Amino acid sequence: MAAKTNKLTKQEEKFAQGLFLGDSQRTAYRNAFKQSKRWKDKTVDEKACRLAKTGKVKARLEVLRGKMADKVQESALLSAQDILNSIANTIALCESQLALRDDKGEITGINKTALNGLTKNNELYGKHLKLFTDKVEHSGEIKMPVIKISK
Repeated sequence: MAAKTNKLTKQEEKFAQGLFLGDSQRTAYRNAFKQSKRWKDKTVDEKACRLAKTGKVKARLEVLRGKMADKVQESALLSAQDILNSIANTIALCESQLALRDDKGEITGINKTALNGLTKNNELYGKHLKLFTDKVEHSGEIKMPVIKISK
């Protein structure tokens, strides 16, 4: 009798990949085990269910889900960094266009659009850095019901 191993066969790996991608157990099993295409649905369902419950298939699905979660997290972090870079670039642009100047280069006023953009982007950046916290004040009474326990 062959010794049991935790390594998946090519067919078991294909089955696990199918489940991970959203296939039903039946579909994943039929795609992984070509001979099962001639079998009755009941037989395939039973074998697929048994295989899905094995420790090595469950472990492989956990690894696949973990890798996906890591990629989603990494993607979200990159997106957040892109947004912060955009805010920083907008702040720099608004600062450079803040002063209105005449032909001689003398300051004649303030560009209100640039000032509004600068204010909004500084606010967004400050929120990201958690410089602003919303404080909520609670007042009033909370009445708790009295429960009498009798013997």
